[in-house]
Amino acid sequence: MSVPARLTIRIVCAVTLLAAIGGCTTLRPVDLEIAQLREEIRVGNVVRPGERIRVTTESGDVREFRLEAVHNDSLVGDGVTVPIGEITALEAREHSAGKTAGAVFLGTSAVMWILISALLSVMVLPGI
Repeated sequence: MSVPARLTIRIVCAVTLLAAIGGCTTLRPVDLEIAQLREEIRVGNVVRPGERIRVTTESGDVREFRLEAVHNDSLVGDGVTVPIGEITALEAREHSAGKTAGAVFLGTSAVMWILISALLSVMVLPGI
């Protein structure tokens, strides 16, 4: 097998592995009235430290960050502090099993296609 074919196979395998390990995520909006949203944030029912979130405030500012702590009056992470009393919308990252499965399937299919193509080219055209 030629060096470019081996390199291509390795790259495709690496991308497939990264997709499988990392998984696919999507932002999930929290669909609650503002007062209830704020209360659910305070008691820890909506987001947990370590999650990636996007918040919109009363002033229209949108902040996206990894949540480090939920205090009684604020969300803190990545050097950002957002008062809970100013939050009007919140979205949290969640893993999407369907997207992850699709990425793994497509990546695996691509690897198989490359392997089969490489094997056929070696078997059919051994001198090239």
